[in-house]
Amino acid sequence: MNLLHLEHLFYYDNVTLLLTGLIAVITVSVQSFAYRYLEGDRHYGRFCWHLALLCCSVLALFWANNIYLFVCAWLISNTLLVRLMIHKADWSAAKASGWLAARYFILGGVALTLGAVCLQVATHSVLITQINSMWIDNQWMSFALGALLVAAVVQSALWPFHKWLLSSLNAPTPVSALMHAGLYMDVEI
Repeated sequence: MNLLHLEHLFYYDNVTLLLTGLIAVITVSVQSFAYRYLEGDRHYGRFCWHLALLCCSVLALFWANNIYLFVCAWLISNTLLVRLMIHKADWSAAKASGWLAARYFILGGVALTLGAVCLQVATHSVLITQINSMWIDNQWMSFALGALLVAAVVQSALWPFHKWLLSSLNAPTPVSALMHAGLYMDVEI
């Protein structure tokens, strides 16, 4: 079985198509707001590229049918969000909040990666559609689900991992708009 075929990497249905449209609308709205908000910013172009790449990585999360593609898109999304949070490197508060978020995201990324590896060991598959159709009751599956839960809790900024979200208020307003619109945090869960 060749896992590099598109049907083994991506999956779509009516829900993913609907959410793709929603993500596009939110991204265009935030980009429009950022154009006015960051007027005169010498790094505006970099901000736009990071925002566009963040949108693409979130779309990859929705369309992923391979657990490792999902993990890569998750890690790329986190990296881009941190880069957007510290867009103004001369703002010490924004820089500190970005690095705090990065530390939490590393924890969540490690948990997600461990969960993906355990899912593959438990199910002998990397395809999300196949994994979803299986009922496996063993230690690997229990550990995988626990690791995925930790990743989701960290990403959702639930207690005790909420400090990164509180400190993200120091980031530029368009970044907060992304998170509060649900493009970033809720989409990944």
